[in-house]
This record gives sequence, structure tokens and C-alpha cells, in this order.
Amino acid sequence: ASFRFPARLATRLKCPQPATPHLVYKAVEALRRGAFVAVPTDTLYGLGAAADSADAVAAMVACKKRAPNKAVAIAVAEVADISRFAHSEGLPPGLLSALLPGPVTVILTR
Repeated sequence: ASFRFPARLATRLKCPQPATPHLVYKAVEALRRGAFVAVPTDTLYGLGAAADSADAVAAMVACKKRAPNKAVAIAVAEVADISRFAHSEGLPPGLLSALLPGPVTVILTR
């Protein structure tokens, strides 16, 4: 799948835009439709998709021209959500709750 930013939007939008409630709503609606969105981070823009949508993740990976078997980062709302996406049974009890939320990345297998 190929993605091109529509020229009419490129001239109309000024980036970065502040995260207004309206733009957050539009991003959430896009994610619910199975699309992926650009999100600002502290250093650059990243692409994000709903982790529970295999089609959306595949489209995002294809847009980035990444190998499909290369790992992707997943952000979750609650520590308990991690088990939906990765194996964490081998970790010491309470480790994830002690680390998260926080400035740490935990690398787990799917």
C-alpha cells in the first residue's frame, strides 16, 4: 500500500498543530476506522495505529516501508492491557506496575 499526502491538505495545514480537542477527536475517529495517524513526539513525528487492528498496523508498516517482521512500539493505557499484546508471564510479579507509567520502554515478545 502506498500513501501520498494530499497536496490540498499540505498547503492548508500548518504543522505542528496543537492538540485541540477537535483534532484529538478526529485522530480517534480515524483510528477507529482503521486508519493510522501522525503524532508528535518530543523529537519528531511518529505514525500510530490501533494495535488491535492488524490491517491498520500493516498499512502503517507499509507506509513506513519497514519490514513486516520488524518490531513496533505499542502504548497501552493500563499495565493490565500489556497482556493483550505481549507475553509478560515470565516477569517478576509487580515489575511492570513498579516501572509504568514512567520514562521506560519494556521490550517483550508478541
